[in-house]
Amino acid sequence: MSVEDVEVARRLGAAVEADDREGVYALFADDIEYTTPHRTLRGLAEVREKLKWGGEPPENLDVEWEDGEWDDVGRGHVVRESRLIQRWKETGEVATVMRVREELAIRDGKITRYERRGRPE
Repeated sequence: MSVEDVEVARRLGAAVEADDREGVYALFADDIEYTTPHRTLRGLAEVREKLKWGGEPPENLDVEWEDGEWDDVGRGHVVRESRLIQRWKETGEVATVMRVREELAIRDGKITRYERRGRPE
């Protein structure tokens, strides 16, 4: 198990949680490949230019995150699976639950690939 790779992943999570964009970018390699279901960004310059941050949840929904633990799966790869829960504000009933899987490839203490995928639970 690479404690260093898991620590890089934890630092990424903390920077995202704090909305620290420069802290996030500092963890990315110059040749980062940033992939979501919507698109792939290649290179730190493109990530800085085109990555969308945050955004407001729909006004009729409350959003909860249950972050999973980072797991070292070997050869510079760490993954975690978290849950995104959306509830109707009016009733508190669950509207959707998604499993969100994040996978990082890390080389020399820098993230070279970030991939995020979601699927309904």
